[in-house]
Amino acid sequence: PMYFFLGNLSCLEICYTSTILPRMLASFLTGDRTVSVTGCMVQFYWFNVLLTVECYLLASMSYDRYLAICKPLHYATLMNVRFCMQLAAGSWLSSFIILAMIIYLVSQLAFCGPNEIDHFLCDLTQMINLSCSDTGLVNLVTLIFSSTNIILPFLLTLTSYAYIISTILRISSTTGKQKAFSTC
Repeated sequence: PMYFFLGNLSCLEICYTSTILPRMLASFLTGDRTVSVTGCMVQFYWFNVLLTVECYLLASMSYDRYLAICKPLHYATLMNVRFCMQLAAGSWLSSFIILAMIIYLVSQLAFCGPNEIDHFLCDLTQMINLSCSDTGLVNLVTLIFSSTNIILPFLLTLTSYAYIISTILRISSTTGKQKAFSTC
């Protein structure tokens, strides 16, 4: 299971570079650093989908380590291929849906003045600053989703490692402790 999650993370890292690098290279070659609002939305969507997936995959990996160390006899039964696929698919699918909602709300905003952003990396605040309509709902929804997508994986990871450390400290032999720590 760990290699399955590492494979997902590897694909994710390759995709990261393809969301930013083309625009950055074009900026360096042409000297034109501006990005349209639409281009910015596309880049923002994909970058943040990948960021959210990464948070949940890392939490899934910590849960995998929790099961391997704290419940070794049940590990093979609990962390089967189907469950790993569900964790990964849930990470990807929830990220796609959450960011689609945010982008939908941003696309409903009216943009005034120059609809270009003078930077190769797009951020939500840059798009909101260009808007001449009320951005309160976008800000609220973004705050709720981003808080959830940061706090939930963090707590899952923290809890998993708290149980792992607690379990390892109860192991009596030094070699057993070293072996358990080495799997993390």
